[in-house]
Amino acid sequence: MRSASKISHEDKVNLCAELYERGMSTRDIQTNTGIGRSSVSIYLREAGVCIDGAARISKKMKGRPSARKGKTHTAATKALLSQAAAGNKRCLGRITSQASIEKNRASNIKAHPKQTPKLKPEFIGPRKPRGRWVDPLEKVARDHARAASKRMLRRVLTMARVRKILPTEALLGYSKVDLRKHLEGQFTSGMSWLNRDSFHIDHIIPVVSFFRRGIYDPSVINALANLQVLTPHENRRKSDKHLSTHAPERSINRIITITDKGTSIGIVKLT
Repeated sequence: MRSASKISHEDKVNLCAELYERGMSTRDIQTNTGIGRSSVSIYLREAGVCIDGAARISKKMKGRPSARKGKTHTAATKALLSQAAAGNKRCLGRITSQASIEKNRASNIKAHPKQTPKLKPEFIGPRKPRGRWVDPLEKVARDHARAASKRMLRRVLTMARVRKILPTEALLGYSKVDLRKHLEGQFTSGMSWLNRDSFHIDHIIPVVSFFRRGIYDPSVINALANLQVLTPHENRRKSDKHLSTHAPERSINRIITITDKGTSIGIVKLT
């Protein structure tokens, strides 16, 4: 048989038509000539050969045939398929013996063994919850206190251009619980952790005043004695000045002693 790559297009058309007239199927033409199966159909249509009839089955074909939609195989074709696909239990018209069925079943069980079901453990009671239950209101207050301490520390460190190398409580000198108790003791009517916008945490002595005096220690600037609770209106009114200038009704003639690790830093009198 000539190679399909060395002949022209017209020769390919004539060759496919000649082989199809001899009784070869498109699969046989593909095997013998090397032409693609889809190209064989195209060449046959160009040659005017009608291939819309019953499908021709290759002599070497094995397995289950795939009939065209709406077409059925004749009895002779089914017999031919049964002989060609001897040994294949999926071919048409073949009856599998009981011995073959048992053999296939054993091989399937060996290839896909069933997994033994896991035994359910005995019921030993409900599972204990992890951790301790926290009241939602308590959690809100705790989270706000922690966020406030971190925010105050970050502000001082940013202004002083110092990198944080220790935990927040170690740098401030007190815990978030101490900060929370200190602030809650100054709450007035309408202030609560649930309504965080109802109050502001203010520095009695502004942070800028400490920096002007050369004091950059966060534990000194953010000392509990230097923190107070103000309404948003009072805090905006106070700005970065002393509270006694804009709010004489609060903290008049009060003396605040700021210490750093037990050493007195200074005494400031508010007048």
